[in-house]
Amino acid sequence: MNVNLWIIKIHITLRADPEPRVGTPERYEGDRETCGPFLTNCSLLFALQPCTFATEPAPAKVAFVINHLTGRARPWNS
Repeated sequence: MNVNLWIIKIHITLRADPEPRVGTPERYEGDRETCGPFLTNCSLLFALQPCTFATEPAPAKVAFVINHLTGRARPWNS
């Protein structure tokens, strides 16, 4: 099989599988107790939706996290 044809076939196969729907983490308000779980949930979301949150460039991940900051944590985005 031609290598280019094989690559196209893989690309089409990968795109045919939709990313799983995953709930978004609750907004982070800045307390120490919920920081770890918030970051873990964000990492899980990024891993399960690689097309949505492409590794490079990372702005999609940064924008997502900033959008989920609230309360005391909200000023951290500036």
